[in-house]
Amino acid sequence: MTLLTETKRILRQNNIRPKKGLGQHFLIDEQVVKQIISAAELSRDDVVLEIGAGIGILTTQLVPLVAKVMAIEIDPNLINILHQELAGYNNVLVIKDDILKVKLAELFKGEGKVKVIANLPYYIVTPVITHLLQAKENFSTLILMVQKEVGERICAPPGTKEYGALSVFAQYHSRIELICQVSRECFSPQPKVDSVVLRLDILDTPAISVNNEQFFFKVVKGAFSKRRKMLINAISDIGISKDRLAEVLVEARIDLKRRGETLSLEEFGRVSDLLREMTGY
Repeated sequence: MTLLTETKRILRQNNIRPKKGLGQHFLIDEQVVKQIISAAELSRDDVVLEIGAGIGILTTQLVPLVAKVMAIEIDPNLINILHQELAGYNNVLVIKDDILKVKLAELFKGEGKVKVIANLPYYIVTPVITHLLQAKENFSTLILMVQKEVGERICAPPGTKEYGALSVFAQYHSRIELICQVSRECFSPQPKVDSVVLRLDILDTPAISVNNEQFFFKVVKGAFSKRRKMLINAISDIGISKDRLAEVLVEARIDLKRRGETLSLEEFGRVSDLLREMTGY
């Protein structure tokens, strides 16, 4: 039985129609499922957090391979299906909740480093990635299926139109690998866009060293909030005069005509450290 046939059977038997408001698009391509599982490099000792477990197509493949699966799903109708499909397993915990409201440190207390596998609804990709990386001490690896456009932003190098605050944030906290492209035809119902699968390996220490992480991201956010402006104008509300900003950029070896979208993580780090010294943040 194909995944498409199985998905249709499960939804029909439970009188379920995918909810557009929750971004429900069920993965029906067996090869993509295999690539996701392979990318996670699972072992019998692993604990896995699956976000958006849906009807359990991927969950049922994960539970025989690992020590424990925590499957989070927000839709109560799908929770019932998950309990049915996973009834034969004793190493899976089905959780009805919104991942953005879950206190991750409490959930994983005593579990060690957890691996995340998630097929993220397009409308909450950035908040979920932010939520996970802000709690990165709980994780070793994130395997994320995301909208292709968002995946390109996460992986983007400086100087490209896709490069932005999300790129800097993700690359600061993790080493990123593109696993595969996923056609919209691999889902039922089909979304309007294609997807990609990414692997984010959490770095033990950030990609660069900065004096104050919060201030670093404040500078980054300011730079990209007015991305078409030169950096000196984009961050002019940081709390010091333009003349002093110019001094900082010169000392940081940044041409005064450059835009924030051209700066590497290292260059953002130099600018933020010098600005922090000057502002006393």
